[in-house]
This record gives sequence, structure tokens and C-alpha cells, in this order.
Amino acid sequence: MNEKLRHGDAFFGGQIVLLGAVVALCRVNVFPKLVAVAFVPVLLRGTLWFLRGRQPLDVHKLGFAELTQALLFGALLCAAYLL
Repeated sequence: MNEKLRHGDAFFGGQIVLLGAVVALCRVNVFPKLVAVAFVPVLLRGTLWFLRGRQPLDVHKLGFAELTQALLFGALLCAAYLL
């Protein structure tokens, strides 16, 4: 885990910055508050990936996971602006 922290500290820091930016923009009414909900799966997936141990890359599974993630994010983002 120490090696992963050493190599992934920029990624993990980016996750924290993204979360802070989204919350700050929602608080000053640049984004509707529900937009923050659209970022939950993205941040959760990134954090779980970071905390998980080393795993082999399954490109086929990764492609479908990325497609699912993009569709979920798009749907939640659209819903946030429509509500």
C-alpha cells in the first residue's frame, strides 16, 4: 500500500480537489446541488480502485465498466439539471 500511496498520491489528491471543487461550486449556486450526486459514483469508483490491491487488467471488462460509468454520470448530470 505504501508503494501505491507513493505513486498514486497525485491521483488521490485530484479526487479530493474534485470533491472540494464540486461542493464549493454547489454552495455558491454555480451548479445545482444535485450535480454533486452525479459525481458520487466517479469519486467512489476512483477511491475504491485506489484502495484495492494490484489486479490484472481485463480490457474487455474495463471497456464495459467505463461505458457504464459514462452513461450513469451523464444520466445523473442530466437529471440534476432537469429537477
